[in-house]
Amino acid sequence: LAEELKSHTAQLQQQEEVWRREQQMLSEAEQQRRQILMSEENKLTEQRLRLQAMKRELRLREVQVLDTARKNFIATAEMEHKDKLKYLEEEIKKKALLRD
Repeated sequence: LAEELKSHTAQLQQQEEVWRREQQMLSEAEQQRRQILMSEENKLTEQRLRLQAMKRELRLREVQVLDTARKNFIATAEMEHKDKLKYLEEEIKKKALLRD
C-alpha cells in the first residue's frame, strides 16, 4: 500500500510538473502574441500617421494647383480684356480719323 501511495504520489507530481510546464509555455506564447500585437498596433499607428501626412500634402498640392489655375485664368482673362480695349481704342481712332 505504501508503495502504491508512493507511486501514485510520484505520478501526481509528474502530472503536476507537466501541467506547470504547459502553463509556462502557454504563458510565454501569450506574452509573445501580446508583443506581436503591440508591434502590429504600433505599425498601424505609424502607417495612419504617414497616411495623414500624405493626405495633408496632397491637399496642399491640390490647393496649389487650383491656385495656379485660378491665377492663369485671371491672367488670361485680363490679357483678353486688354486686347479688347486696345482693339476698341484702335477702332475709335479709326472712326475719329474718318470723321475728320
